[in-house]
Amino acid sequence: MSETTLQLELDNIQSELADMARQACDHVAVAIEAWVEADTDLAESVKRADTEIDNKEIEIETKCRHLVSVFPLFGEDLRRVVSTLRLIMLFESMGDLASGIAKRVRKLDRLNALVADTEIEQMMAMARDAAESAAQLVASPSLEVAYKIIEGDASLNKINKRIFKRIASAEEMNPTLPDGNEARLHLLLLARTLERIGDIAKHVGEEIVFQLVGESARHS
Repeated sequence: MSETTLQLELDNIQSELADMARQACDHVAVAIEAWVEADTDLAESVKRADTEIDNKEIEIETKCRHLVSVFPLFGEDLRRVVSTLRLIMLFESMGDLASGIAKRVRKLDRLNALVADTEIEQMMAMARDAAESAAQLVASPSLEVAYKIIEGDASLNKINKRIFKRIASAEEMNPTLPDGNEARLHLLLLARTLERIGDIAKHVGEEIVFQLVGESARHS
């Protein structure tokens, strides 16, 4: 097969990857909206839509395997395929994390514990922005943006640590809140989920750096 055919196939895969990234990002935004609005129906819609991302991962992986089997790949072309296989795993995980947030919404609603928490809401905004930046980066790869996403991950990590110390402390336990300890466990897990979304966005940035210049940006 010709070089032109290869490039067309790579461009098609890139387009499908960008669509998958957008879906995952949108799922994160909807899950966070479900939390903010205490909307369990909206949360349920995130769970149902997660299958679409799973199917997209399989489709893109199949196409990448096909390219490897029929084309001799070198240099940038090889990096694009390798990074795509890694990126679809990352965005599939992001979709799973969005479903995890939606799951917390439903459980905390049953516990009558969908309470406002300023730091968690701050983390939600940051995680939503990180997911959005990652999706945009896949659609329009840029070294500058990739490094900005990588560097921004530390802020989410710091807030998560503060939330853990605060909510896990004895002073935070409220005996008037139904199933208070269980509710706080869900809040802690929610904060951890938001931190992991930031981690995924960081890893997306690292993969784009590898794709563009063939260098590792991990632990930089």
